[in-house]
Amino acid sequence: MNLKCDTVDSSNKHYKIVTVVVARLTIAIAIAILAAIPSVWPNVFSSLKPIRIDTDPEIILPVDESGQQAHARFPEWNNGD
Repeated sequence: MNLKCDTVDSSNKHYKIVTVVVARLTIAIAIAILAAIPSVWPNVFSSLKPIRIDTDPEIILPVDESGQQAHARFPEWNNGD
């Protein structure tokens, strides 16, 4: 037998597992698309909040962390440019 026939035979034997895997992948892809829609088209979906990732060291690091201290020493890093 060749690979094509083996794959089809295997999926026919284990159709329940294949169905569950395909259903879960479909749901995961649908959730990812729905989560990304407000970021891609913010004017169309203005009622939904887009995904925003805040990487400001003042918020995510403790005061005594070295990255926080370096951020405070260089004011040109603080203006978002």
